[in-house]
Amino acid sequence: MRIRYFGVIAPLLAAGLVAGTAHAAGLYSTEDQARQVCTNDAVVWVDINRNRYYHVGAEKYGKGDGGYTCEKATHSLGYSAAKEQ
Repeated sequence: MRIRYFGVIAPLLAAGLVAGTAHAAGLYSTEDQARQVCTNDAVVWVDINRNRYYHVGAEKYGKGDGGYTCEKATHSLGYSAAKEQ
């Protein structure tokens, strides 16, 4: 049974890692990738170390460890808006 479970999960994990579209759950490596998903939402930068997200134009937008995602998704991912907007 363990082999069947791994046989299903392994290809899914490999597909995400090989494609390089996300480097953390719900985050995208590039702003363009996030824009394709966030068609009716703002794209924000998530700093995974601070658990905060930043809008375009903020000093820390695109900086630090993190990735791009839709603003609506940040709440379900557990991130809060940074005070610096």
